[in-house]
Amino acid sequence: MKVKKIGMVGVILLLIFSGSSSFSLASQPGTTAANFLKIPVGARASAMGGAYTALCQDTTALYWNPAGLVSCEEKELFAMYNSWFQDISQGYFGAVYPREKRAFGFAINYVDFGQMKRTTWENPTGTGEKFNATDICVSLGYGWRISSSLQTGIAIALSLIHISE
Repeated sequence: MKVKKIGMVGVILLLIFSGSSSFSLASQPGTTAANFLKIPVGARASAMGGAYTALCQDTTALYWNPAGLVSCEEKELFAMYNSWFQDISQGYFGAVYPREKRAFGFAINYVDFGQMKRTTWENPTGTGEKFNATDICVSLGYGWRISSSLQTGIAIALSLIHISE
């Protein structure tokens, strides 16, 4: 009976998480939502080409895999800043608060795209107007150790887009 109950909880969680993916879809064809989240966080993860999900044991775990939060043994703060090409800049700030077999995390990830030319279908080379765009993602996470060889975690993220003239 216990196996059936665990299986049913798993099915319910699968349905909840697979249904929530539709919120991240963009409204226009050929576009994606929150594309800035594909920019890696952390020097080690970037050097590994993003193959870091199973290795993360620091504050960047909230970005890569929230189960890694529980591997932090002490309170941690992490901050980074990247200056990209064409005035694009990225920043990430994260904090982890570990407690025995669990850990709480908080992170802010932002990308500022700098000034861009406004274009339209009628004038694809530009209208002469400029605008700024910034994407921000705020995340809360929780990780816990189930046994000495198994840990799990969950994160909730809110992504915001800000466009200014």
